[in-house]
Amino acid sequence: MRLGLIGWYGHENAGDERMLFCLRQFFGGSDFLVTAGLDDALARIEDLNRCDYVLFGGGGLILRGFGIYAPLIERLKARFGCVGISVEACHSDNLRLIEVIKDRAEFILVRDEASRKLFGCHFKVIVGPDVSFLYPFEIIDPVSSDTCGVNLRPWPYWRGEHGGRYDRWMQRLNHRFPILERIYPLQKWKPEGIVKILQDNFSRLVPVPLYTEAGGETDSEFLRPFFDEVDDVFSPDSYLPCRYFAGMRLHSLIFACQMGIPFLSLSYQPKNAEFCKAAGMEQLSIDLFNLAELAPGIGYLKKEYSGIRENLLDFREKSRQEIHAIMRAIFNNVATAAVRCCVPC
Repeated sequence: MRLGLIGWYGHENAGDERMLFCLRQFFGGSDFLVTAGLDDALARIEDLNRCDYVLFGGGGLILRGFGIYAPLIERLKARFGCVGISVEACHSDNLRLIEVIKDRAEFILVRDEASRKLFGCHFKVIVGPDVSFLYPFEIIDPVSSDTCGVNLRPWPYWRGEHGGRYDRWMQRLNHRFPILERIYPLQKWKPEGIVKILQDNFSRLVPVPLYTEAGGETDSEFLRPFFDEVDDVFSPDSYLPCRYFAGMRLHSLIFACQMGIPFLSLSYQPKNAEFCKAAGMEQLSIDLFNLAELAPGIGYLKKEYSGIRENLLDFREKSRQEIHAIMRAIFNNVATAAVRCCVPC
C-alpha cells in the first residue's frame, strides 16, 4: 500500500516527528510519500494522486489565512481522511479549506472538542487523542529533586488570535516601531518574567527545546538568553531529571503526560487549554499573558503532585486505548481502499 502523508514533517519539530513516527509504525509495511508542508504537498500533487490513500495530519494544520490551500484538497484525486488535526480558528480567510475538507474527506479525526465545533460539528468529525498516544513515551519513575523542565517558544507579546486582524496590525506596528514592546499598555507575556518566577519556585530548571530546525526561529535560540546550556536537538532524555514541567508547545505537555510528569501548560493557543480540559485538569492551564496565575499554579502542582501524576497516567492509558481503537477503524478503511485500487477493472 502506498500511503501519502500531508503534514509539516521534516522540520526538526519533535511533536510533528513523533506523530510521523507513530503513523509509520501503525501503518508498518506501507510505502510512504511524506510531504514537508502544504506548499510541498501542492507541488507534489501528482505523486499524491498516485497513492492508494492520503492522510492529512497531524498537528494544527488549519490556521487563519489557510484558505489559500483549498486547491490542494480540490486537486486531490486519491481517497483521503484527516488524522489528529487541530483547527485554531474558523474565519472567512480559511473557511474555504474547512468546507472542502468537510466535503471531500472520508473522516476527520480532530484532537479536541473546540476543533469539532469549528468544523460545525460535522458528522464526519471524530474527537480523539493525539496520534502520538499510539506509541507513548515510557513512564519514568518520579524523581525527588525539585527540578522543573521548561519549554518556551517564540511568540508575539500581545494577546490576540494568531493571524487575526489585530495580530496582523500589531505585527506591522511592532516592525515599524520596535520600542512599542516596552511601552505596550495592555496585558502581555514576558518570558523573562516567567523564567524568574520558575527560578524562584524550583531548585533547578532544565530547558527542553522541541523545535530545533537550522535557520528557523528555534526554541533553542529563544531559551539561550535564560540558560547557560541549551541543547541544539530534542531528546526525550531531557525529561528524565524532571519532577515537574512547564511548557508552551503542546507536545512538550503531551510528552510530560506520557512520562507521568505533572506539568503546567503555559497556554498560548486554545489547543493547550483544550488538552488540559480533555485530561480533566483544566487547572493545569495557565494563561500565558497573566503572570499572576503562575506562582499559585506552581503551588498547586507541588501540593497535589501525587494526585496529578495518577490522573495523568490514567489519562495516558485511556488515550492509548482510545486512539488505537479509532486508528484500527481507520486502518480498515484505508486498507479496503487500497485493495480496491489494486483490483483490475
